[in-house]
Amino acid sequence: MAPSLNTDPPSQTQKKKSRTKWLLLLCLLLVATGTASYLLYSGKLSSVTAGQLQTYLKSFQTDSDQQAQTLSSDSTAASATATKKSTAFEEGLEAYRLSQFAIAFEKFTQAALENHPEAFYFLGRMHQNGEHVSKQYDLAFKNYTKGVAAGDVKANYGLGQLYRGGLGVKKNVKKAYALEQVALPAIQARADSNQYFWATRLGTAYSEGLMNLPVNHEKAFHYSSIGAQQDYASAEYNVGVAYQKGQGVKKDEKAAFTWFQRAAKDGFAKAIHNLGYMYANGLGVKKNEAEAFNMYMLGAERELEKSQYSLALAFELGKGVEKDKEWASIWYQKLAKKGNTDAIMRLAYLHYNAYLYPDPNLPDVQDLKKALKWFEVAGNKGVGKALTQLGFIYYNDFEVPQDMPTAIKWFRKAAAQGEHIAQAQLGYFYLEGKGVEKDFQQAAQWFKKAADQNNAFAQNHLANMYYYGKGIPVSSMSAITLWRKAALQGNSDARNMLWKLGFEVPSAPSKTAAN
Repeated sequence: MAPSLNTDPPSQTQKKKSRTKWLLLLCLLLVATGTASYLLYSGKLSSVTAGQLQTYLKSFQTDSDQQAQTLSSDSTAASATATKKSTAFEEGLEAYRLSQFAIAFEKFTQAALENHPEAFYFLGRMHQNGEHVSKQYDLAFKNYTKGVAAGDVKANYGLGQLYRGGLGVKKNVKKAYALEQVALPAIQARADSNQYFWATRLGTAYSEGLMNLPVNHEKAFHYSSIGAQQDYASAEYNVGVAYQKGQGVKKDEKAAFTWFQRAAKDGFAKAIHNLGYMYANGLGVKKNEAEAFNMYMLGAERELEKSQYSLALAFELGKGVEKDKEWASIWYQKLAKKGNTDAIMRLAYLHYNAYLYPDPNLPDVQDLKKALKWFEVAGNKGVGKALTQLGFIYYNDFEVPQDMPTAIKWFRKAAAQGEHIAQAQLGYFYLEGKGVEKDFQQAAQWFKKAADQNNAFAQNHLANMYYYGKGIPVSSMSAITLWRKAALQGNSDARNMLWKLGFEVPSAPSKTAAN
């Protein structure tokens, strides 16, 4: 059963554009120094927002915190060395549960100096995830290794994660499985003893099929619930996802929303983002785009890429905030620097569309050169649609001189990645001899590749080639079959041919397709 919370989030009013820009600019400046979270929660930004963002998270706080259970010694032969009692370690574990990472890191360091075996694992994890400290996979590896040497077999799990993801070491999934198998019995024992951290890790393993365990959503929910009932934010988030997706438990969006609230109270970024998504779509809560925007802003400040992307999209489309393409561009560029291809494509189209439909108030956005730059960046990262778009720009953009060799170069790259629009365009070039020598066989080959992906333009042209025997043997049946497929997509040329030949023409196309 989902926990009940007596406090509801305060209603949100639309912020003025200038106030929103001020807050976002300050967040952008503070993200690099890691001080934005402190300012948001310490009240130093209250004069800007009247406490809207701050109060939202505070409203989820509960009146009491459950104490984390003291870890018992490992029962496996591989960890026969008894785990040392350590007040510092226990204090670190409690602080970690509450997402108080600065305190946790200090206590775990103190415990490690006392040679507490399990402290090394948590120090490694904090270096791996960038919790209070910057991500340093080499230090994560060293601490996990020290943990294993000190007798904590569970530290093998941390090493396994590094090898599984290729984090600071050469990726080796087979080795990751072997290390995780060594750790599994001890993790299972701790989880069955209701120890919040390891129960949550085991729940994640069952959810994602890690540690060579079969995917089992019921067990995943069971173990995640152990951590969630002890107010561990990561587990609360996992339980929320289970309710949201109906995995291991009956789907309940209201329960999901409540569990995400609980995880958000400790600043858990993924939970904050999911609250934004649920507000944006009215899932488990009344739709509120302004509140969704606030959640995305909080998630973005915590460097969560999904939130940063959603925030940029909100600015671009005017969802929950006044439309502002300049701010959209700022956030897309922040993501583009991280190599986020979705953001790169949005940024490219943002500039391209502004160039097609000029706005005198957006001189920095309506820039064709910037559009071409970002399309090329995306194309070089393997985004086929970007390559196709570049091909069309150099082929028939009204302000870019036609450059057929360059256009064909980009279309070929896109076609090689399976982009059916580019394949169809190459077929057309070979059919008409545009930029290349006429070659009906080449045209038919490219049209067939695109037609097999249900491209109506290619289906119609390939049908014509079958009907008239251009580059391929005559086949009226093949032609009629292809015309029917194209006609069902609304291709007017195909519909006309069927009508002229006396065949039944689909009365209502299932979807509109460009000719």
